[in-house]
Amino acid sequence: MNLFWKRIPKTANYEQDIADRHELYHVFIKTEKSALLSEYKEFAEIDFNKAKKQFKKKEDYLNSELAEKEKHFNKLQQDSDIKNYLKYEKSNAFDFSKQFKQFFTDDFSVNKLDSKKWINAYRWSYNHIKGSYSNPNEFQAYTEGENTEVIDGQLHLITKRKDAEGRVWNKENGFVLKPFKYTSDLISGENHLTAKGCIQIKFKTLGASKSLQHFIRIFDDKNQRSITLMESVSKRKFRVGRSSKDKKQSDFYSTISGKNLEKDFHLLELEWNSEVVIWRLNGYTIHQDSRIPNIKDMHLCLGSCLLNEKGNEGKMIVDYIRIFKDRS
Repeated sequence: MNLFWKRIPKTANYEQDIADRHELYHVFIKTEKSALLSEYKEFAEIDFNKAKKQFKKKEDYLNSELAEKEKHFNKLQQDSDIKNYLKYEKSNAFDFSKQFKQFFTDDFSVNKLDSKKWINAYRWSYNHIKGSYSNPNEFQAYTEGENTEVIDGQLHLITKRKDAEGRVWNKENGFVLKPFKYTSDLISGENHLTAKGCIQIKFKTLGASKSLQHFIRIFDDKNQRSITLMESVSKRKFRVGRSSKDKKQSDFYSTISGKNLEKDFHLLELEWNSEVVIWRLNGYTIHQDSRIPNIKDMHLCLGSCLLNEKGNEGKMIVDYIRIFKDRS
């Protein structure tokens, strides 16, 4: 048994933790700006035990303004919002909320793909031919939407056996039509990314194999480079990493194995800044890479492809996608 996977929280538990921290953070911010906290901090600077010594009689102190302040201070100490603030004031629990704010989301709540957010093609090919294409080493035709379904608030990108014609890139002749025995689909988003940010995708795969590959990537078409958030190898194995045609920056991939991506949904995250890029699954770090320049020039792409003639059917299901940017 791979003990590595025992450290990864269950998806539901991690999502609940995110929701709890989000709610606590809003209470924290509200309290931070409140008059009550200002009063608390003002009274906290008073040494009441030392100040009491200036009174000769206890009755004199009890009737003083200082006693009223101490009484009010003791009450403030029991206030739930202030107790929450003091608990998390020096904690790193809100680091993510302090750094990032959500500015793009799709929870697939309508019964079809939102065309204002996504296209059923690689963005490069859509910009040039208003459609999609398959690479020469692939064995599926992309249907540009026919294999994309939104069912009960979830996106389904489906690969199935069906005879079809599709475009293939040929170095000598450009885009040419070719017959295929399987069809599939992919979606690409706009360039929503910033120099510092995070992507969260809740997903599961079905039918992943040596033949059928599901992928989640961000692309920079202009400079022909990509970051792979997830590239399935089997139902219990996937790759993460980066590729580039720039000879100064070599390709690098890491294989993650042991977790069944068909049994349940998992929350995949890619977080980046000027120093590091981090991959997480259900909040647990599975891979890190050094700084990757100009991520802000990249866009998100999800899809599936067949890598040999044998083929098999399957799908990738996405529950939601969220993108965050630096608050500053």
